[in-house]
Amino acid sequence: MTGDQQSVITKDNVALRVSATIFCQVIDVKSALFEINDFQLAVDQLSRTALRAVFGEMTLDQSSPSATPSTPACRSTWPTPR
Repeated sequence: MTGDQQSVITKDNVALRVSATIFCQVIDVKSALFEINDFQLAVDQLSRTALRAVFGEMTLDQSSPSATPSTPACRSTWPTPR
């Protein structure tokens, strides 16, 4: 999924508009189909929350495209399978 632009605020209180491409892998298909009302909406909301959380821990300089990618930080915010 490709997310729309999302407003985020960095650690040093700078407002940014960012966009991200989201890759997800369903581990428990049964839960995804029967325990979640709208799986795509849930992934969208969780990814937006994770994106805001990651950028909230960065300064403006750290969030520039030339800085280290934030992929590992995003991965750590996703819930682990039961």
